[in-house]
Amino acid sequence: MPDSNGDRKTFVLDTNVLLHNPNALFMFADNEVVIPFDCIEELDSFKAGTDDLGRNARTVIRHLDQLRQLGNMANGVPVAQTGGSIRVILEEDQKLCPGLTANTPDNRIILDLTVSDDSVGQVVVASGGVNVPSINTRTVATQVVLGDGQTVVLGGILETNQTRQATKVPWLGDIPVLGALFRSTTDTNDKDELLIFVTPKILREGINVN
Repeated sequence: MPDSNGDRKTFVLDTNVLLHNPNALFMFADNEVVIPFDCIEELDSFKAGTDDLGRNARTVIRHLDQLRQLGNMANGVPVAQTGGSIRVILEEDQKLCPGLTANTPDNRIILDLTVSDDSVGQVVVASGGVNVPSINTRTVATQVVLGDGQTVVLGGILETNQTRQATKVPWLGDIPVLGALFRSTTDTNDKDELLIFVTPKILREGINVN
């Protein structure tokens, strides 16, 4: 929802988002990011953990400690790398922007995407003389933030096939030295890239899905 600055928007982050991606603080470009104080208290309860959630909670707290040195978090501090700002609010503070509360949906979707492209590789001989094919695995993993109905394109999975094809005139191509005049070799390098188009949509009550 735009505030008094025109196109500038305010996004409220909850504990779940920050626990799964501590860098979500810096993923909203030049807009304002708001963090409820309750969220910080919940992060504090996770920071002693030794799992990914504990590590991510400690990372978020370090980010906030660094931002606190720039000014009063209750008034908002600028984020140099995005051009936006981050603000911490108390639960009773409703001065986010006109018409916006902490429960207002922003219609943004955070996606954790993993794309794999597997193929059969060389055949190896296992114990007992059994031929077992190997599996070539290529994987791309990323996280993106999209608006409702926006499309993201994932690439980066490349496949290169190198082939060599020899042609020759029967008999003549086998003659030593002179046979080179009657045969040829063609080398081919094919490079393919897998592109995945993802368009997430938020299903709302009363909307028909076709």
